[in-house]
Amino acid sequence: MDHVGDDIESKVSNYFGDRLVVNIDDLAAILCVEVKTLRGLANDGRIECLVMGNGRQRPRRRFTREHVIAFLRGASPGAAKGRHATELARVREAVRRQAAKVRS
Repeated sequence: MDHVGDDIESKVSNYFGDRLVVNIDDLAAILCVEVKTLRGLANDGRIECLVMGNGRQRPRRRFTREHVIAFLRGASPGAAKGRHATELARVREAVRRQAAKVRS
């Protein structure tokens, strides 16, 4: 595993702490993106999530450490296209920069 990948995993683990899941607001803050952007990525299957409860108009999404790491490594189930690819690349780069800061 490369150092950047290790740093991403440790950064995500630090943000999660002892929590098993985080909600969409917390994850948006962690990734430095708007909730609306993250919601769109989840709706399109770009990032996996757990849907809690049975709310149809406003589902309660929860994200695991593994979901976030897979998303940042590019292993999300849907292939990013167009503006989603640009947004995905921007989020990944922001997290990699944050991980590099922690390492130095």
